[in-house]
Amino acid sequence: MARPSAPLLLLALGVWLAGAGCTAAHVAQDAWTVTQSSNFRVVSNQGDARSAELVRELEKFRAVVMSVTDGAVGTTGAPLTVYAFNNAENFETFAPSQYIGGYFRQKLDGRYAVLDASAQFGKLTLFHEYVHAVLAGSGVLYPAWYEEGLAEFLQMVRIHPDAVELGRPTPRGGLLQLARQGPALRPTGSNLQRRMTELEEGDLFYARAWATVDFLTLGHLTSEGGVDRREALARFLTGWGGKEGDAAYQAAFGMTEAELAKEVVGFVRRQDFPLIRMPLQTNAQLQALESRPLPAADAALELAQLMRDNGKCEQAESLYALALQADAGHVEALVGRASCLSARGEQAAAEQLFAQLETRAAGHPRLAGQRTRHLYRQLAREQASSSEPSTRQALLDARQWLKEALALHPQDVELLGLYGSTFLYAPAAEGLHALELAVLKAPTDMEANEWLGELQLRAGELSQARLHLWRVIQASHGGPGSARAKELLRELEAREDGANGE
Repeated sequence: MARPSAPLLLLALGVWLAGAGCTAAHVAQDAWTVTQSSNFRVVSNQGDARSAELVRELEKFRAVVMSVTDGAVGTTGAPLTVYAFNNAENFETFAPSQYIGGYFRQKLDGRYAVLDASAQFGKLTLFHEYVHAVLAGSGVLYPAWYEEGLAEFLQMVRIHPDAVELGRPTPRGGLLQLARQGPALRPTGSNLQRRMTELEEGDLFYARAWATVDFLTLGHLTSEGGVDRREALARFLTGWGGKEGDAAYQAAFGMTEAELAKEVVGFVRRQDFPLIRMPLQTNAQLQALESRPLPAADAALELAQLMRDNGKCEQAESLYALALQADAGHVEALVGRASCLSARGEQAAAEQLFAQLETRAAGHPRLAGQRTRHLYRQLAREQASSSEPSTRQALLDARQWLKEALALHPQDVELLGLYGSTFLYAPAAEGLHALELAVLKAPTDMEANEWLGELQLRAGELSQARLHLWRVIQASHGGPGSARAKELLRELEAREDGANGE
């Protein structure tokens, strides 16, 4: 898969407590509407007027992103779906974890953002997550500080009718921490240094990331004759490629990563953050909005998907049941119910429901996809005692029904990715091509990136494999979700070391 020649750059170089909340079924029975433009689809229970306002704000922000970066890279594709909840309690019911005000998720079967539209910084959260979607769509691998720093930088934009203002500091308390001359002290009279909590450490990271991006893009405006580092930033992002160490920093900036961090702290302590104003051309989509009520069964189905994606299968099943009350034969609701049975380990019941669906909805893309995932769960549970012939036959079976479904739905990204994944045990160009197409259409889906990285590793495409494996590690912040990617990356580096030693 061809890698873009330049990364996405600025300036034409080219949170919350989660409680028990109310029940998911109760939220689904609210009055839900869909408001849509060419680039965004907002599903909300906050009313037509507020939904339309949110769509317009998003379209303006998209125009900002296109104006101050290298163009439309990463901003194209199907409309982004945004689930906007009308209050914190409803949002918390569907949130995947605590201390967030919104999140973005891209999977093989689509991408969406979810937020508490009533929160003080709700729109900032949504803008932040949209930048992540754009960066992922550019196809370039970025260091974490640039990913988060650019998102923090752009979310703070002030949008005027004909111009935008950039450079406003992030409201994070970590920025004040950076500006201090010494460490924070516990006010007990003992003068002991206070250990930072995990949340404070995270806040400090985001503040430092914003400050680094601001320093490298606007820092030269703080004084006459200041060093403009935007071209150096372009060189750095082009040459970084996910490799650890100071080589890329030295080559681009003439300093180590630690020396750059010290420069950034000095910049913050001066507390002189320049603001710039740039012209903005709004687009026609602002006037072309469509709004309609979302039937209760459809609302229940979409909200069930959010629950299932967060691993909350019991709550998801209650929502599928609501959809089935309106239509007992609703295929997607039945497929979702079978998937939840499979995820909970009720393999026999899941298999029976999948078999029933196969007789009446053969070739349905969601049925083929979730049936394949059910198979992978079976294989994982049998891994300790499974025999090679049964594993191979199961993969061949999955490959065949996915191929049949793809013949009916050739553009379905989930089918493409799952079809390619069946070649992991027997790599072939056909599987590699399918996964390349899937990742091209869903660049932030970490499952597909991991599959593609492994197949590229097997095929000897080491530089491309590194790109996709590192993307998985970075997205999961090195946590448990990246264990397989780390293992594959170690294998890749061993192969590189072996080749260099010959």
